Amino acid sequence: MKTLLIPIALGALVAAQSCRIASAPASNVATSSLVATSDATTSADTSLVVSFFSIGTGINTQAAEQLDALITRYESKHQPKWTVGRYRWGREGEIDYCFDLATTKADVAKLFIQDVKMSIATQERVNVGINAACTRRR
Repeated sequence: MKTLLIPIALGALVAAQSCRIASAPASNVATSSLVATSDATTSADTSLVVSFFSIGTGINTQAAEQLDALITRYESKHQPKWTVGRYRWGREGEIDYCFDLATTKADVAKLFIQDVKMSIATQERVNVGINAACTRRR
């Protein structure tokens, strides 16, 4: 009886594991990307989405802290009139920062986007979307 149950249990375990791997979303495979999309409702360089995601190890907290420091620095130096939304969406600290830069001075917005590209977008487990819709808004 034991000799019959062990192979059946192992077969079920292997089948379940292969189904889980096959159904994993492709977005979790990437470690970092810079996404440029166009949205008919926004004008050039008016929205920015920075998404911190996890692939089973939590988010890149160092990059998130760098973004928070960058936001604080810009708010104290330039007093931008932007809207920043922070939307948590996962179990491991996943979060999206959604910036509406439409009311911010064009030169400040452009400089901020450039700084985000240089310091945050190159890090692991971070996606940066320019002119991207904030899809996890509640």
